[in-house]
Amino acid sequence: MNYGPSPLAVGFVVTGILLVGATLMGIVDGLAVLTGSVPANEEFILLAMLGAAAEWVMIVFVLELVALLFLAAAGISVLRKKSNRRLTIDNSNSDSSTFPVRSGA
Repeated sequence: MNYGPSPLAVGFVVTGILLVGATLMGIVDGLAVLTGSVPANEEFILLAMLGAAAEWVMIVFVLELVALLFLAAAGISVLRKKSNRRLTIDNSNSDSSTFPVRSGA
């Protein structure tokens, strides 16, 4: 029996850590724009910050999709394991020409 962490759960956690790191790098990159010459208008400041951190925004979106895929795969894996434990196969019939009959709820 496997008692270690699921590779899907590990992938989700690692992707989540990378997601947090990319978000922080994007924030730092966006705030670095404020040290330069930026017009005092709020819209221009926001556009300058998003323009400076555009690659980090895309990296965060991609990592978010990967993290969601890992989370969905882990959830599906857990549900499949739970359903496999509830169904038992009755192999009391020794005749090899028939298929095993599922018993249980």
